[in-house]
Amino acid sequence: MTARIPKELDATVDTVLAYRPSKEQPETEGRPWPVPDAWSVSSEQIFSDDGLRLDAAHFDPGASLDFNYDSTALSEWAEVRFIRDRGQKVFSAEPVSGTKPYLNATEFQAILSFAKEPERFISKVSDVDFDAFLIQAGWLLVTRSGTLGRVFYVTKRFSGWFASDDLIRVIPNRAETAGYLYAWLSTPAAQKQILREGYGGQIDHIDDTHLRKVRVPCLDDDVVERISTKVVRSMKLRDAALRRIGSAWDDR
Repeated sequence: MTARIPKELDATVDTVLAYRPSKEQPETEGRPWPVPDAWSVSSEQIFSDDGLRLDAAHFDPGASLDFNYDSTALSEWAEVRFIRDRGQKVFSAEPVSGTKPYLNATEFQAILSFAKEPERFISKVSDVDFDAFLIQAGWLLVTRSGTLGRVFYVTKRFSGWFASDDLIRVIPNRAETAGYLYAWLSTPAAQKQILREGYGGQIDHIDDTHLRKVRVPCLDDDVVERISTKVVRSMKLRDAALRRIGSAWDDR
């Protein structure tokens, strides 16, 4: 139930500081002094929020979609799947029978950055729902802990690999929209929507309920598919380049 705020109280607007330094750094006694962005939020807005959040970033005005397009939640475009991992895992350093290459968010980034091969393989004897963790080409993966909101596109190279639970799966309802969703979720506007939902003490987290709410612009189908085609092609070209880099490194 949403709390009712007296009009007199709601008329008092508190200024919330986001502690995000401005690009312009004024000089103070010869030394730069960071200037945080600031904005106002009413008590009514705070109490009407589902999470009853008090952190400034949650009310970042940059997270609102202020443009001339309709938008719908990401859950209307894709299945957003968060797999909770509670079992014991059995790893191998070699790709022996009954194993799959293992990826967590850090390892995925390393492979994409340095054309590395997987360093760990996970066995099917692990005490987890093994098949549920396997990823497929055309899916998106979004980091949910630590560094939030990093988006990965799963190419054929990674299809059938085992991805850890710190990667939320985004499975497009239509394959033709995968590249578009990847492009949109990587934009500053979408990232602010994701990051505003972060919670935690020393390590920030998000989950599938937060990601489902991210608003996605509803463009014409032909525009969405044209963007998607170009993005997917670029992902495939990057994958081919990484394989060449890896081969050249092995032959050095």
